[in-house]
Amino acid sequence: MRRIAAACVGLLLAAGSAAAVIVPLEYVSDITPLTTFCSPRAIKVSASAGADGALWGSLKLAGTEYAVRVAPRADGAELAIDLDGDGTTTPVAWERILTDGALLASPEFVLAASDNQTASYRAFVMWSPFLPIVVSYCRGNYRSGIFEVAERSVTLALVDDDTDGTFDDEGGTMFVDIDGDGRLLTDSDSHERFRLGEPFVVAGVTYVATSTAPDGAWTEIETAAEPVDPKPPLLEGFPAPVFSAVDARGTAIDLEALRGSIVLLDFWAAWCAPCLDELSTVVAIHESFGERGVVVVGINLDRSDAAFDAALAQNGLLYAQVYDGPDGPLSSLYRIGGLPMTYLIDRDGFIRGRDLRGDALVAAVAALLDEGSGP
Repeated sequence: MRRIAAACVGLLLAAGSAAAVIVPLEYVSDITPLTTFCSPRAIKVSASAGADGALWGSLKLAGTEYAVRVAPRADGAELAIDLDGDGTTTPVAWERILTDGALLASPEFVLAASDNQTASYRAFVMWSPFLPIVVSYCRGNYRSGIFEVAERSVTLALVDDDTDGTFDDEGGTMFVDIDGDGRLLTDSDSHERFRLGEPFVVAGVTYVATSTAPDGAWTEIETAAEPVDPKPPLLEGFPAPVFSAVDARGTAIDLEALRGSIVLLDFWAAWCAPCLDELSTVVAIHESFGERGVVVVGINLDRSDAAFDAALAQNGLLYAQVYDGPDGPLSSLYRIGGLPMTYLIDRDGFIRGRDLRGDALVAAVAALLDEGSGP
């Protein structure tokens, strides 16, 4: 019945109605084809009285404690985990050794779900003999489904990125096949990556996941009350988002008008010590390559105009500088989450490098210049 209702409501969504559609999500036990990145959680393990040298701890998933036992041995360690929360541990085999020497296993947990049901939840568990009192773990599974919009099938993937065993707005991530190419771009700066509950745009219409089952078995999607702009991709090979601004000298800066030049955008602030360390590289690029068609634009995120003016005077910066402030439109457009951040844009307006520093940044600029130098 749920699938039939979802198909009917999907037609309403395609027609622009605010009605919701329930999208069933299938469990996928192996997340590595989707993404290999995770932020592990850690638990402390310690020996208990009368133990045989084994270290004990517990990790928490969906509100339930799961005991973990690690028994170091001369040739590694034995691992046992309470996989279903009943208090009994089961031996779990290590699958491989990571490059840092840590051992990795990927046990499948049984979590309590709604309506007295259970849900599978695979996780990666890691232990290092070099840091034996810590066990790390992160999600190894995800949920996937499809909903219909404007006569098009849109693939979704939900990930429990904070590895708490619950798919929710706090630590949930949703990937959406925005451009319909059959693949999900999962990089942090992808236009197909969203926080669970963050609006997204497909075929010119804004949608939002308004409710999701804690175990990820389904998510409810409806047209958003307020439209949002499509999220631009900020990955190499994609067009750089264009903007217009005025620099500290009152000169208009139009990124689209700079086509034909190589452009380096440097997001920085005077309170950011690594930014100040990197200024010498950016200044060197301006001085060495400026006459060869490289345009450097600094985009400053200081907390006030006065701080911005003082930073320019103190550092003697002669290339274009735009004050964007702590929450300005340019840092929002480029989704700046940390400083310094650089974007290297080629003559055709495409991103060719991001977050490069020092010699790597200089080499990337020189390589782009060589591309257009002819035979």
